Amino acid sequence: MRRPARVVGALATGITCAVLAAHVSAGQRERTPPPNPDHYVILGCISRQPGAARGASTYLLTDRRGETPVIYRLNGDSAALDFHVGHYVEVAGPLAAPARGGTSASARALVMKVERLSYLSKDCPVAKR
Repeated sequence: MRRPARVVGALATGITCAVLAAHVSAGQRERTPPPNPDHYVILGCISRQPGAARGASTYLLTDRRGETPVIYRLNGDSAALDFHVGHYVEVAGPLAAPARGGTSASARALVMKVERLSYLSKDCPVAKR
């Protein structure tokens, strides 16, 4: 008589644990925000184009991973961007269309508002040939 009671107790404990685990993981899924389709992550090297006015530099990120390099203009903290000139970084944030009427390559580049910048390497990878 004792064996069936132990089996029933073990089954009840197992079912309770399974229900609690499913409830906890479902709650965690509900709290995780969905990915934002307006935010992008780009890997590349930061360079600086001096501006006409002092301190008015334009910062560019060049992504050389594809067939042709893609250049993005960075809109963010100048001190942080200046510190990472020549570094290989990961930049995340929303993209915006370039301003109208620009003629240079940097003026025609997509603009990324830098919300997160992560240092990856002090050296930029060599371009593919």
